[in-house]
Amino acid sequence: MSIEAGYIGRWSRDLLMQIDAGGWALLFKDPASGQSWKDMAQQIRRVYDSGITPGAVRANPGVIAPIPWIENMAPALTNMFFPGSATANYFDLIWGQFGGSDADATHAIDRVRSAAFPNCIIKTGCYTMYPIQSSGMSMWTNAGYANLNGMTLSLRKGLGSGVSFDFNYTLSHSRDNGGAPESGGSETGGGIMLNPFDFNAFYGDSDFDIRHNINGNVLFELPFGRGKTFLHNTGTLVDSLVGGWQLAGIFRYSSGLPSSVAYSGLWPTNFSFTTIAYPVAGYDDRVTTNENGNPAIFPTTREAAANWKPMLPGEVGTRAAVRLDDFFNTDLSLTKYFTLPNSHRIQFRAEAFNVFNNVNFTNLSLDASSPNSFGQFTASAPARVVQFALRYEF
Repeated sequence: MSIEAGYIGRWSRDLLMQIDAGGWALLFKDPASGQSWKDMAQQIRRVYDSGITPGAVRANPGVIAPIPWIENMAPALTNMFFPGSATANYFDLIWGQFGGSDADATHAIDRVRSAAFPNCIIKTGCYTMYPIQSSGMSMWTNAGYANLNGMTLSLRKGLGSGVSFDFNYTLSHSRDNGGAPESGGSETGGGIMLNPFDFNAFYGDSDFDIRHNINGNVLFELPFGRGKTFLHNTGTLVDSLVGGWQLAGIFRYSSGLPSSVAYSGLWPTNFSFTTIAYPVAGYDDRVTTNENGNPAIFPTTREAAANWKPMLPGEVGTRAAVRLDDFFNTDLSLTKYFTLPNSHRIQFRAEAFNVFNNVNFTNLSLDASSPNSFGQFTASAPARVVQFALRYEF
């Protein structure tokens, strides 16, 4: 028997990663006040999150205080949709007309020409915030980096006295600043950094970070037949029936993969990539059954979804906010050789995959903009499968 312990470390640099090179100028400052677009946009979000609605602003434009960036950079918004300040009309533009999408509202004032505004609404003229080429333009860079640290532990026993086994445990932690392209993303969706002005903003647990990984296998010769513990003096016929049986098993366990909560339909930081949500309050993401009787990681759907808001403008949301279901599986096989004259033999095999019929949930619905199914699992790994085989060897 042997035991081995080891350390695995990898610090990767200059990895391929995508950014939105065609995004708007999140950090653009109003020269008069020094307020940046990001500060303005987050101030607008705080107004909305406080419970003020577009209807309330239309009824009483004074309910929202003027914001310097809007008043100075887009004064033409004053009285545009209804009598009121530029700030009140911008609030209506983003939340009353574009459903909270900062990218669409910024696009409207920076790039959309009309008879009334042939040089766009923004004071400094078209394409102040966006490049001329594109509203969103994915570009590969080598700005990615990752850090992996892990410990391995192995216990092994060679075949002796009819038994052999192998047990392996890995404790590891991998972090990076974006989902790498080799994780399976498409050409436009793989290897993403959400904030093109801050390559460190999305640094967190890697998409493939499995904290605990255990696997083991065992081979056990059943103690029946000639030379074994039981029926060791049996005759040839009986030995051919009860002797030579082998039982083998493979066991696997891994802790759940990390995942972020999405909020589709909005683009607060760029126009190319999915919006990530952040939690307003604490939450428990253990696998449970929700109020509909469905397997889920939250006890409710709509209430749980309400706890997640789209990432703040210029931010990236909460990465790896939840962990998916753990994976557990055991496979067993029973094998027997029947010896025939002239070195011929017959092999019988009975195999059971997921022999304990353990349920491993997959495909988790994590879009907070779809509250009716939020947090529910929609599929599971295959159930138990049993198969038999008979092979003649000559």
